[in-house]
Amino acid sequence: MSLDRLIVSCCANPEMPLIHTLPDYAGVGYTRYEAFVDWVKSALDYTADPGEYRALAAGHGMTFASLHLPRFTDDEQERSFGEAVQAARFAAGLGMSVVYPRATSMAALVRDGKPFLDAVEGLGLTVAVEIHKGFPVYNVASLLEAFEGVGDSRLKAVLEMGHLHLAGETWRDCWAAAGDRVAVVHLKDIRDGKSVPLGAGEVDLTAMLSHLRSVGFAGEYVVELLLKDQGSPLPHLAAAREFVRPYLEG
Repeated sequence: MSLDRLIVSCCANPEMPLIHTLPDYAGVGYTRYEAFVDWVKSALDYTADPGEYRALAAGHGMTFASLHLPRFTDDEQERSFGEAVQAARFAAGLGMSVVYPRATSMAALVRDGKPFLDAVEGLGLTVAVEIHKGFPVYNVASLLEAFEGVGDSRLKAVLEMGHLHLAGETWRDCWAAAGDRVAVVHLKDIRDGKSVPLGAGEVDLTAMLSHLRSVGFAGEYVVELLLKDQGSPLPHLAAAREFVRPYLEG
């Protein structure tokens, strides 16, 4: 595996619009980009023509790799489900390989999970649920609850280093419970409950990266830095790329 498969998340600078994040992240060596449809100022409009976004990214030597989808909601099921499917089709049109389904509750995720997997079958997308503080899936137990509730092995997992740590768990806990369904690794480090540059926190990133290399993990890696009050994220993104280089090259 090479660094060409490393993805950078736009959340490194949520206040920066897409016309700036693409050239800035390309300038520190990244070629693949993870996007959102909301929250950040670089959010993609999934009702737009994906060709325009492809051209914009290509102008900076970038491609779009993964997308956080609109949420399944407890009310307005038909609308929210339709929006998630539309966004997934948009992602496929952009050439993305991974989408992250989100939901306002575990009940909504379980209700819509399998129908969503059926709806996007054949689009060439990996569908992976993310462990995230404040989300329905926030630790290993809730991840397994989602897997059981959806009841479909096409639903994969994100090994989310930072939010596992915030939940008082480790990558080993997640790998032991669901390693065969981990498709994506989100690289994040935490110290005192806050995101810090890779290698500066309490998360045992080197052990995890060494293990994944030893078992031949072939999934995606995403650098996800959300650094507050630490200046420009660009030097930290460049350093993160070098931090993981020994584990992904060769």
